[in-house]
Amino acid sequence: MAETKSSEADIRAAATIGGAPISWVAIIGALMGAGTLVPLVFYIEGTGYHPLSKALYVPVLAILGTWGGVTSITIGGIIALFIAPGAASSFIVSLAFDFVMLAVVIGFVLNGKWKYSAILWVAGVITYITIPWIIPGQAFVESFGIVGPYTFWPLFIGANWFDLSSIVIVLLFRNKIPAWIRSEDSKKMVAAIMLTVWASEISHLYGWGFWAIIYSQQVELIAILSAVSVPMERTVLALVGALVGVPLLRTLRKSGLRSIPGSAW
Repeated sequence: MAETKSSEADIRAAATIGGAPISWVAIIGALMGAGTLVPLVFYIEGTGYHPLSKALYVPVLAILGTWGGVTSITIGGIIALFIAPGAASSFIVSLAFDFVMLAVVIGFVLNGKWKYSAILWVAGVITYITIPWIIPGQAFVESFGIVGPYTFWPLFIGANWFDLSSIVIVLLFRNKIPAWIRSEDSKKMVAAIMLTVWASEISHLYGWGFWAIIYSQQVELIAILSAVSVPMERTVLALVGALVGVPLLRTLRKSGLRSIPGSAW
């Protein structure tokens, strides 16, 4: 009897990813991939767009838990590489930072893993400051016709307030976001989704240097985009995520289905 129970437990464990059923992960991953074909917000500089899928990251992580959600979003990102180049305009760099790492950070924030988020923020700031401006260095950067931010530190840091302040949201709301996303109060759920989108800007710290090199963009343009465009884009994504996520989570809570570890229903 003990062996039978153990076997059944092993089968159930093998059929899940972080507690999320593989069938759910696969189906939602496919939907996330299809959603990358739908432009939601175009980049102001014209290199691509934020797809509908990106607005649904928080709901997906809230439904599938951290690792099930990360897997689904990664599947969606891999699909985007082949069918939606505008949603993954930097190819592998986009997959790494716009899909995988962004999903990981959201999972941490929704589950109060603020220490892991803080570590990623510190590593992100170091990456943001050093690559490629210091490592490989000035000669490498200028070979792409870019004037490095080492000559524009006040402008560059000041204009990137939205990304850099993500840690403030993580620390101030480290207990409130996990509680609010699981609340029955729709307003608190909306607030949790909005704040999570802001907090997840930690992942954005890693991509700016690579993006500047790939598209040979001047640092002044990057600074302006960070200060003005990025907060506006994220607001749209957060609002769409809240419109979809809140009723979906409330419906799942009433469904009687077995909840997933780390989920919000």
